[in-house]
Amino acid sequence: MGGNDDSLQRVACLRKLSNKPLVMGFGITRGEQVIDFWTAGSNGVIVGSHSSLLVEQKLDDLGVAPKEIGEFVRRVRS
Repeated sequence: MGGNDDSLQRVACLRKLSNKPLVMGFGITRGEQVIDFWTAGSNGVIVGSHSSLLVEQKLDDLGVAPKEIGEFVRRVRS
């Protein structure tokens, strides 16, 4: 699993307790984590850490970062 097992179990637990929207975030950098949290019952996943890492890695060519972020979003949505 890409997500932390403990966090995934908490999502499943919270989902049983409430029908309110549940959004996970903080430290999510891989597509597998996004998929795992959606599968566990999250209504949304915040991937700011992934975007920050991409921008940091592409400081010499910032035009590339938005394209790679877009590709990441398309991959995890499909």
